[in-house]
Amino acid sequence: RWGCTLSGIDHGKIRNGAITNEEFSQITEAYRKLTESGVYTVHIPNLTPAKLASISRKAKIKKDVQLIIVDYIGRMETVDPRLQEWQVLYNIIKAQKQLAQNLECAVMCLVQLNPDGSLQGAKKMKNDCDLMLKLVPVPEEVVKEIAIEKRTAYENWNYDLVVDKNRDGQSGNRIPIWFDMPLQKISQAIRIDTPKKPIDPWLGIGKEVKR
Repeated sequence: RWGCTLSGIDHGKIRNGAITNEEFSQITEAYRKLTESGVYTVHIPNLTPAKLASISRKAKIKKDVQLIIVDYIGRMETVDPRLQEWQVLYNIIKAQKQLAQNLECAVMCLVQLNPDGSLQGAKKMKNDCDLMLKLVPVPEEVVKEIAIEKRTAYENWNYDLVVDKNRDGQSGNRIPIWFDMPLQKISQAIRIDTPKKPIDPWLGIGKEVKR
């Protein structure tokens, strides 16, 4: 996924090995840049909040990380099988809030919603979050209706990024988003009347944070 997102090569082609020598070079170059950036990935089976805290502390000491992304907390293990799923998620969220405060960095936790778009225990989780965002699919008919009623059309729009809570700003805003499935990439939807600008996929990646 990293390879297709940063190189611009279709995920299916990479997965099936149906790439040209030129595309292989593009993917190799993308991974080279990734290794030299300030992004560090860790994959640990049976990850627990305690293990995550240990890894995060080491990363803070060695690399002074400013952002930790947990993808996603539904896969994390719990030591108490008596708890319901929403209780497990809430406890993990609470632990990550404490981790962020202790390490003085931001922690982003990804949570998978139910098929109906709901999340049991979301209210308690929301109380512990400084910022809660939801990625909501937008049906094609809704896109067409808005284009007619509000005369606002987008070249590519299939999701909304909803600001469900913002402790330091305004909540309720919806940002039109485009999820490019072949490239596994999320970007802001482009309005048809907006001039196109080339987007550098490496812009901001590994950029030094100024205090």
